[in-house]
Amino acid sequence: MKEQEFKPVAGKIFPMWQGLAAQKEKFIGGLLIEHDPVLGEMRTDITDILMREEEDVNGEPYAMFSVKGDDFDMAANVKYAGISAVPDRPGAFSVAMTYGGGCSWDIIPKEAKIRVYAHTSPEALYEKAKEKGLSDEAANYFRYFNEVELELTVMEDTGKVVEAKLVKW
Repeated sequence: MKEQEFKPVAGKIFPMWQGLAAQKEKFIGGLLIEHDPVLGEMRTDITDILMREEEDVNGEPYAMFSVKGDDFDMAANVKYAGISAVPDRPGAFSVAMTYGGGCSWDIIPKEAKIRVYAHTSPEALYEKAKEKGLSDEAANYFRYFNEVELELTVMEDTGKVVEAKLVKW
């Protein structure tokens, strides 16, 4: 989507933020990961991404970027937030709050998240993982399980697993 196609939010165009909201289909079903300095890390599946106008306590409009999840939501006044790429996770973005506590959160696209339901031999699972393009290291995760549900976050360009979560066993 070109910048001139964006509608002003609170009187301004925000190409980075509005561009992410316009591409929300890439992220719905992906992961929202909050890195809170007090509570630690929390995760949920992304259900929506929005860019909208809100009003502060003085009635002044501002642009709000929000990511909604199954278990919690995150939102930021774009005036007090920054956005950057997440190292080692292509297509993922990190939002850092510069005001109000300093928490940050990552938006991981759904293509990077693979859920595997395993009800077969570990060797057959290994072969299936290799067919799907996973590296040897990533595929080896399946040699140890035969009746589990794993959620893997995989780098699309290399097939390397950057995170594995045991969902059910």
